[in-house]
Amino acid sequence: MKAIKTYILVTVGLLSLLLAGCSSEEAVDNNLIIENKVRFELFTKPDSYGQPATRANADENNLDKTPWILVFVGGNENATFAEAVQAEVIGTKSYVYLEKQTGACQLLVLANPADKFYFNGTAYDYNKSDFTTALSGISLKDASEKMLTEPLNDPQTTLPFIGKKLVMSDLVSMPSGIAAGNSIPTITLKRTVAKMVLSSTASTSNFTLEGITAVVNTPKHSRLYNWNNSLTYANTSLINYGSDASFSSDFVQATANSTADSPIYLYESAYNSTNNDTYLIVRGTYQNETFYYKMALVANQVQLDVERNYSYEFTITAVKGRGYSTIADVMASKASNTNLDYTVLVQDNSGYEILSNNDYFLGVTNSHFELYANNYSGSEYTAFTLITDCKTPFVDKKTIKSLTTGLTIVSPTEIPLSTTAPYDVKIKLDDGFTEGKIEVHLGSLKKIITVRRQPAPSLNKTISDFIPGGSNYISAYIVNYPMINGIPDPSHWLQLSPGGEPVRNDPHSITTDNGLIDLHISFQGESDVYVSMNKDNMVQRIKVHVKVVFNNV
Repeated sequence: MKAIKTYILVTVGLLSLLLAGCSSEEAVDNNLIIENKVRFELFTKPDSYGQPATRANADENNLDKTPWILVFVGGNENATFAEAVQAEVIGTKSYVYLEKQTGACQLLVLANPADKFYFNGTAYDYNKSDFTTALSGISLKDASEKMLTEPLNDPQTTLPFIGKKLVMSDLVSMPSGIAAGNSIPTITLKRTVAKMVLSSTASTSNFTLEGITAVVNTPKHSRLYNWNNSLTYANTSLINYGSDASFSSDFVQATANSTADSPIYLYESAYNSTNNDTYLIVRGTYQNETFYYKMALVANQVQLDVERNYSYEFTITAVKGRGYSTIADVMASKASNTNLDYTVLVQDNSGYEILSNNDYFLGVTNSHFELYANNYSGSEYTAFTLITDCKTPFVDKKTIKSLTTGLTIVSPTEIPLSTTAPYDVKIKLDDGFTEGKIEVHLGSLKKIITVRRQPAPSLNKTISDFIPGGSNYISAYIVNYPMINGIPDPSHWLQLSPGGEPVRNDPHSITTDNGLIDLHISFQGESDVYVSMNKDNMVQRIKVHVKVVFNNV
């Protein structure tokens, strides 16, 4: 059994929410101060779990325009609740008015709220009065630990969250308080639930996946925001998902050996052998007989925790024996998975441009590689990173090749099909190379990556051009940007800002609403930047590699 586990990353993010501050008491760029409140415009950008489900799925990627902002005064977990404000829509834009605060603050952002939230076991509505009643005098730590989602039923007899926006949250710090001239840095909203899909690639002459009959021992609720990423709190109040209490029929039916059309959403929890051993009861036809299999959530012989905003894809690759004939027997058995071989893929497909067919997918981190560097004989560059779950042993069409003279593929020239792990594609460029193309061909899927080299920029240069004919830029982030006590280093040699605007206090990761992005260079160094652009109503990802060296030749 092979497994790969990759955290769902920011840019990629998942979701970014950028609140931009004002700079005077008059209206400036739609920002102003009214009495003791500062108005901020909200910019939202949805991300993806990965390849989207197509039928009975939640509304995974959409954000409403009126999230709740809970203000806590203080710079640590003991920060005290001050106010709750819901954003409002004016025209087509979202705004929020926050009371001025002279000291450090933290903002807890709750997006896509459900009907109720629970605090200390009491149900409250999402409104200013109920937030104030529940949280008055409460610290950020206590609010995080005690503010929960609405509970699911026990048993949960219908797929939860179907057709609904998923509750999301995150925290952003404002070390200089809420005031004119202070902007709020980009924050990342995480869904409160994980997503799970089960598929089978086992020989259909031997085994057919019929469905998931039950999910056993999963939490009925979750923290709205998990301030310390602890999962053990969820190991109480466990429930089951099933068509009824006796699991008389499948909870989710498989289509074409997969539940991708009906993904299951679960609240986070930590595995514990005594009080939380989440498992699936899987129904399938093995050698023309129907059996149940008890399937633990295991990767590389280690029990998996279920974590919010993760996507778990389990693929049964072989069935080696009979299961159990009844629900009672399978529940009484150990979830050893002895007769099931499967792989586990837990990853961030939203960090890739994805092509797929009915059998496999092909993803690349970027479809354009922009190099700002002078000619360096022998230098190798990682043009992009590739990932696939293809297991078909294609003979010819599994190639990575250059389509342009002067552009050489160093490694790999053939797509490895023995792993679901991502791997880097490295290239060399001849002196005088300016533009070219790389072709990635896997079975019926083909992807073209464009490459352009420009001269190394001079010091104090601003780059606004990241791809030929580029426009409608959405967001960008600098890889491995240095942080000081959690705050982006304001003196770093490479910084971002919205196009035509000065650098703010989020120079490492920005979202823009004017379609323009500036990359500022103040010293020598070498780094990667990922830029996202809207192209034909799709997101195109661009990797920019910048190398600045004194006395370049």
